[in-house]
Amino acid sequence: TAPTVTALAASGTGITAGAGDLTTGATVALTVALSEVVTVAGGVPTLTLNDGGTATYASGSGTTALTFNYTVAAGQNTADLAVTASSLNGATIKDAAGNAANLAAVVANPAGTLIIDTTAPTVTGVSDSGTGISSGTGTVRTGGTVAFAMNMSEAVTVAGGVPTLTLSDGGTATYASGSGTSALTFNYTVAAGQQSNDLAVTGANLNGATIKDGAGNAANLAGAATNPAGTLVINPTGGVQSDFTGSGTSDILFRDPTSGLISDFTMSNGKPTFAYVGFADPALQVVGTGNFNGSSTSAILLRDPNSGMLSQFIMNSNKPTFATIGMADPRLQVVGTGDFNGDGTTDILFRDPNSGQLSDFLMTNGKPTFAYVGFADPRLQVVGVGDFNGDSTSDILFRDPTSGQLSMFSMSNNHPTFAYVGFADPSLKVVGVGDFNHDGTSDILFRDPTSGNLGDFIMTNGKPTWNAIGFADPKLQVAGIGDYNGDGTSDILFREPTGGGVSMFAMNNNKPTFTTIGVADPSLKIVGA
Repeated sequence: TAPTVTALAASGTGITAGAGDLTTGATVALTVALSEVVTVAGGVPTLTLNDGGTATYASGSGTTALTFNYTVAAGQNTADLAVTASSLNGATIKDAAGNAANLAAVVANPAGTLIIDTTAPTVTGVSDSGTGISSGTGTVRTGGTVAFAMNMSEAVTVAGGVPTLTLSDGGTATYASGSGTSALTFNYTVAAGQQSNDLAVTGANLNGATIKDGAGNAANLAGAATNPAGTLVINPTGGVQSDFTGSGTSDILFRDPTSGLISDFTMSNGKPTFAYVGFADPALQVVGTGNFNGSSTSAILLRDPNSGMLSQFIMNSNKPTFATIGMADPRLQVVGTGDFNGDGTTDILFRDPNSGQLSDFLMTNGKPTFAYVGFADPRLQVVGVGDFNGDSTSDILFRDPTSGQLSMFSMSNNHPTFAYVGFADPSLKVVGVGDFNHDGTSDILFRDPTSGNLGDFIMTNGKPTWNAIGFADPKLQVAGIGDYNGDGTSDILFREPTGGGVSMFAMNNNKPTFTTIGVADPSLKIVGA
């Protein structure tokens, strides 16, 4: 009777009960059990494997178990190692009676799952998410967080350190979780001064860590350097209102209406430092602030009401440089500033109060291009400018003063689409626009002038949710909206007109904390806020 194969088993370093995950250089011993003692002579038999490798006879002649050894080579891969054929290569395998062994049953899959993996894991994609981000698109400001999911081609283990991702705005995302899976999470908190019109990952750093698959192959992280789907804006250029120092915090601008002297409270963590800015002809009105020349610092917008000429103080570390912008018909009123074409630069909005026609100066490096926007019923008042639908472009807010109905021109590349927002009691006055809950979308602030109560429409994709904020003494005038403590959330600025006291509601997730800022001579008027 010919000897036959009764079993096939795999063993070696990294293999337990036939199961394991091996990479290049690992060795596998395949033991072929036979029904009786056999002798191997005259050559070196081999076993062909399903990963393209070959196991070569090593020992066992004169016993019932023959051992074949296999060393894994680069490029050999299989989800479960198996024998697909045997070759005698001129050898004989016989029992004592001279019967040649029947090796048909050696073509088998040994017990256990033995993975041969010589392919390094790769990055298959990077996506970002977080508050204010939808499908990778949104706006995140100082203090906001972004979670990056780095998807791998297979499960990996992170060990020995904390990897990071380098970002295009100068920030860093730090590994947080995901070891043992195919998706690693890196978290990033936006800091003041970091800015990008579309955040991208520029590289990955191991920082002493290893990222390997189960076989021990080190991950290839080259694919981490990518721009995730969507457009994620970090601290939109000029997006921090009235930031004259480039610190990422809003400052408070004053003007002496008699002399024309401009000064400010430069703000740091809610604390003011008084500074003189410079003189401008008192006949020139301060009609707004914004980033009209593409820098990270706000400029001060001036207008001659008689000629219609617009000019600006370009600010650098709170120092002004006067520059002319251009002429617009003095009958056209400046009714707001905002980025209406999504290019990261602040534009200047005009309205003809008689016809209701809206137009703007689209600004590029401080130079204007006049464009028509569209008509709106002149009875609808322009009461604010902000990004009410979270698309990183400024929209134009209207109100019917009789009914209280709010509507907007939703802007895309300076083209308007009219949309209704919602109703609010007409006795409630719109007193500002800002992001009071830190979701990257502008909200609409109301005040009851009699009681002093404040509330807002929290905006999500252009849809409002009413929220009460709190009470402030009606004698305190709402003087501006800005991020005065640098936490990435808009705060509400108050002024006591008699004594000149300046204070604020420091906002955190739409919840106010009353904070005193300081006192400025009441003859100095807060402008441009």
